[in-house]
Amino acid sequence: MPNWEEWSFVEEEEEGDASAATKQQGLLPCLEELHLVDCPKLRVLPHQLGQQATSLKELVIIGASCLKTVEDLRFLSGSLSVYRCEDLEIVSNLPQVRELYVSRCPNLSRVEELGSLEQLWLDKDMQEISSLWVPQLQEQRHQLHGDELEVNEWLRSSNWMARGV
Repeated sequence: MPNWEEWSFVEEEEEGDASAATKQQGLLPCLEELHLVDCPKLRVLPHQLGQQATSLKELVIIGASCLKTVEDLRFLSGSLSVYRCEDLEIVSNLPQVRELYVSRCPNLSRVEELGSLEQLWLDKDMQEISSLWVPQLQEQRHQLHGDELEVNEWLRSSNWMARGV
């Protein structure tokens, strides 16, 4: 969807208990995997994704070159993959994510609050910019879990194929 710029959820206002029940269940309670591919004008992810997608295990974002932040996804419990997100600056507050894959995100200068992160996969082009935040992630892993964060080189072609992207 090359012209998609804004993503928002609209909850219908209903009278009485039905409205309360709808809001408690959330809008995407069964969503486990989400792939956003080639949405170069998408600027922001909706806050409801972080609050109501309670089953989300995998998020893949490819070619969202105007997206500046991926944050506050408290239920994302498996992996986050970001590829060709040139304006991405911040990945933050993903407390349950266990794997992070990053490639061709040259402005990603802040990655933080990933308390459950076990594996980090970086493409060669991420070496310099990742030096700003990898030590902090390693220290956080050591303090919280007493072991080391596994940092690997992400070979795009083989890993994309293995991940089914």
